[in-house]
Amino acid sequence: MKFNAFKTGIIQNVPWHINLPVMKFALISIISLLFQAVPSFAQRLTFNQSNVTLKTLFKEITKQTGYEVFYPDKTLDSHRKVLAEFKNAPIDQVLSEVLKGMNLSYTINDKGIVISKKILQANDATVNKPNLIDVHGRIINETGAPLLGATIVVNNTPVASRIVTISGQDGAFLLRNVDPKAEISISYIGHNTVTKLVAINLGDIVMKARSNDLDQVQVIAYGTTTKRLSTGNITTITSKEIEKNPVPNVLQAIEGRVVGLNITQNTGLPGGSFSVNIRGKTTFSSSQAPPLIVVDGIIYPNQMPPGITDLGFSGQTATANATQGGNPLNFLDPSIIESVNVLKDADATAIYGSRGAYGVIIITTKKGKPGRPTLTVNTYTGVQANGKVLKRMNTSQYLTMRREAFKNDNIVPTIANAPDLLSYDTTKYTNWQKELSGKYGWNQRANISYGGGNEISSFLLGGVFSDMHSIQLGKGKDMSGTINLAVNTSSLNKKFSLGMRASYHADHNDMVAYDFSSGSGVLFAPDAPSTYNADGSLNWSTGSNPAASVNKIYFNNTKQLISSLNLSYRPFKDFSINVTIGYTSMDQKILSANPTTVYNPVLVLAGSVTNNSRINITNNITYTVDPNLSYTHKVAKKGTLQITAGGTFLSQKAANQTITGANFISDALLVNPSFAPQANVSTTYADNPDKSLGIFSTINFNWDNKYIVNINGRDEGSTKFGVSHRFGQFGSIGAAWLFTEESWFQDHLNVLSFGKIRASYGLTGGDAISPYQYLNTYTLLQNGYLGQPQLIANSLPANPNLHWETNKKSEIGFELGFVKDRIVFEPTFYRSMASDQLLTALIPSISGYQGIIANYPSVVRSSGIELNLTTQNIATKNFKWITKFNISFDRTKLLSFPGGQAALAPLLPGYIIGQTTNFVTVYNYAGIDPNTGRYLFTDKNGVTSTHNPNYGDKVLTSGFSNDQYLTIDLSPKYYGGLENSFTYKKFNVDAFISFKNQKAKNWQSQAGLPGVMNNNPLVDYTGRWQHPGDVTTLPMYTQSIKNQVSFNYYAASNGAYVNGTYARLANLHIAYDLSNVIFKKTSFNNFKIYMEGQNLLTITKYRNLDPETQSAVTAPLRVFVFGISTNI
Repeated sequence: MKFNAFKTGIIQNVPWHINLPVMKFALISIISLLFQAVPSFAQRLTFNQSNVTLKTLFKEITKQTGYEVFYPDKTLDSHRKVLAEFKNAPIDQVLSEVLKGMNLSYTINDKGIVISKKILQANDATVNKPNLIDVHGRIINETGAPLLGATIVVNNTPVASRIVTISGQDGAFLLRNVDPKAEISISYIGHNTVTKLVAINLGDIVMKARSNDLDQVQVIAYGTTTKRLSTGNITTITSKEIEKNPVPNVLQAIEGRVVGLNITQNTGLPGGSFSVNIRGKTTFSSSQAPPLIVVDGIIYPNQMPPGITDLGFSGQTATANATQGGNPLNFLDPSIIESVNVLKDADATAIYGSRGAYGVIIITTKKGKPGRPTLTVNTYTGVQANGKVLKRMNTSQYLTMRREAFKNDNIVPTIANAPDLLSYDTTKYTNWQKELSGKYGWNQRANISYGGGNEISSFLLGGVFSDMHSIQLGKGKDMSGTINLAVNTSSLNKKFSLGMRASYHADHNDMVAYDFSSGSGVLFAPDAPSTYNADGSLNWSTGSNPAASVNKIYFNNTKQLISSLNLSYRPFKDFSINVTIGYTSMDQKILSANPTTVYNPVLVLAGSVTNNSRINITNNITYTVDPNLSYTHKVAKKGTLQITAGGTFLSQKAANQTITGANFISDALLVNPSFAPQANVSTTYADNPDKSLGIFSTINFNWDNKYIVNINGRDEGSTKFGVSHRFGQFGSIGAAWLFTEESWFQDHLNVLSFGKIRASYGLTGGDAISPYQYLNTYTLLQNGYLGQPQLIANSLPANPNLHWETNKKSEIGFELGFVKDRIVFEPTFYRSMASDQLLTALIPSISGYQGIIANYPSVVRSSGIELNLTTQNIATKNFKWITKFNISFDRTKLLSFPGGQAALAPLLPGYIIGQTTNFVTVYNYAGIDPNTGRYLFTDKNGVTSTHNPNYGDKVLTSGFSNDQYLTIDLSPKYYGGLENSFTYKKFNVDAFISFKNQKAKNWQSQAGLPGVMNNNPLVDYTGRWQHPGDVTTLPMYTQSIKNQVSFNYYAASNGAYVNGTYARLANLHIAYDLSNVIFKKTSFNNFKIYMEGQNLLTITKYRNLDPETQSAVTAPLRVFVFGISTNI
């Protein structure tokens, strides 16, 4: 049925101001906007015209009252002329008089005026009808929230006279003059249609959201689509899935849930870093650029800006660096995220140009929804602990190892070389890992939001507080807070709309910036003296102290503002003018200092070490402006053509200042490095601007929701390239065929309930290099020649011919639904061909440079298969069981290189045409010599020996062309996830398992020499070689430095790599809804209690270390929380 609506636009002139640096001004101005944007209208009409069409009159009604007028075409002649002479007349009087004698009735609600044909009364001579009734009720969703705009239709009536209305702001509706035997149907977007027999009072009617993923709304560039109608490869993770994970970073919540997205958590400590990769590595760089991240339509940093890293401490090893660089999404609270959409193929990403070359992650934050204002509270508290506890030797095993090491080396232990054997209390045992990093830390989070509105204006105001305590020795915690606000408003005629979102995040982290799990302290002899004296001071009796890092001074203050403004104006039907303006800033201040209490007092008094301090201040700002025009047009009733064209301007600036100082007269001055003696103070400053400009267009044509074609084009410029090569052209084409919509299929081949074939091909570009490589760059040396400032040329010369990398992507995918879509299977096959790689080429050393960055027409192919399977195993009234499974198989291969293998070898050692690009070159390990218990290796000439010069053997030479002639493929063979969701009435259990098949470096290669003092190895070493003839995989105990050479060979050999396959119970969520049990007569719409666990169990044959981090760093934390969630 076709409905017409007459309405006149009213665009409010809303005063608008936001002072970005001060968040409270933003809140005040936005709330002011909210209230000013809600207009008020009279319900009376003044109009005087004797011969006016109903069409003109209805427009005037809309203009004066704000009510839209709806009616079926066949019911009313809008060109019929009537007498309209009214002065301040009530609207119902106006309608009654002008519709008199037309056999029409009307209904007025919050949405507008609906005109329909009258039902004949029982006393009419032409029909014998029962007494008619008025029907009312309220439409709500499963959480009890009212649904505004649901359509209610009386079914048992002819189409021309069918009674129709829509629900108002509170979900209420009223149908007049309805046959008491009639039936109504209620429909609402994204929900299952409800059919009911009428009654005078139907009460609350609950509409359930569709569980079919095919109707899931997906966010794409400059719009939305559904999985059913999408031509691209997009995976959507909703807030419902995210909220089940008690984690501080959304990457932890989606790890393993998105096919083709490989996420690795590099450390379990709060604020740590992640490796994120979509569909394998397609570049020669050591680490491929991460995917583009878009938050609410604006660009968000995908890696920490220059300078925002852990600053380390004197003597601190790289692995003991607590957060290993961090990740920007640590400062975007998962609680405010509505959905995450991952875009993978060319059709979905080409419109982003070079920025989308490595995939796109679109994050949409929550906004207000129409309905009565609702207060939502979600809070939990619990504990967290180290996810992997390594079992090291006890005192007896350790002392046995040490004595045997001396015996094997034919060395006599003395007080000097073996105090752990001769002077320590050998009856003492300390588990140093438990002592230093085996604590439990509190984990608390509270999320409160208030939102609501109507079809014209809606709002959401929320706040999040998080408090995570350290699991390591010493005080410290990561405490953060977020304020988020979203406002959406439009004129009554819907011609103008405005949406604004802003979030402000503040984080204070004062945990000890040192990972004790990977530091030397956990290796201390188990009989070593206690770390503290009786008076609480550090015990330096052995010359060192594993707990000394507790005294390090550290704090990291981060403030982040994300704001976006979306404006849209529809000057006429099917045409809109849109613009998105974004501003993001991240300010970080890090202080790290070593007071004198970190060092042995003997060394401090001798002047061998001094206190030192460093402060780092970084400001990263991003501006984006994205204007576009959109036109939608109906073609021959069944076709829809949508054309969008626009531009993008992006400006990024990362400024970093570092001040260091040393030899302070007092530790109290360490908070400011400039307080050190001037000769010991140094300052560096770096400013890295980057700008890009692009124009784009997209054409989408949909014929009868059966044939869909999508074409994207983009012309983009980047300041990373010289003027003559600055712009690149990219584009894609995607198509989809819903073949189950064909009549011939439905008549003869209806084995599928849904079937779609989609395919895409496109070209994207890459510019993953540092800025200004096309120019000669210099570094200012403050104390240069003769103590004067001097410019020093950087290591790489200019190359004005640098240009875009290119990546040709192709893909074909199928989406197949069986048994009314209770089973949905989605196989995808993809291939990408990357060329014009940006590499550092070798040039003659006589030039004074190490090399030069240039484009090489090499070709790297990335291909793979992705499988998604969703099944509704059981779906009854009280019990549901849903399973989701995904698995990815990625492969990369170097197909060609100009000049062949001969030209490739000196430029990129180890790379082989026809082999993977993600590898490591290694020595050939030949096992343990059963006669000596030493490592054996086979060199490139086939000679097997220890190759240890201390035993008269020839040394091994590093390099692929020498003795490191083997390669290990580091790419996972497959990875994915399995989720099972069980619901019984109000009880819900969700279990998610992530898995990965990969090569991993074993524990033995990271353990050091077994037998050295203060190197307590894992208990597995008790199976070592002991006597001639022993056949084992573990070498003899030794404390001699002569054997360090052999261990280094082993750590760089193929023997160090083993199967690192694992399956992890990544998340367990158990919840029970008490709404109808305890709180039935209260104002609570729902009241849910829940328990959640993260990283609860790992199944693997990879021994001792965590298979995800693959090192002795703190493993992903094991988390247990209890929480409540409610709406009021």
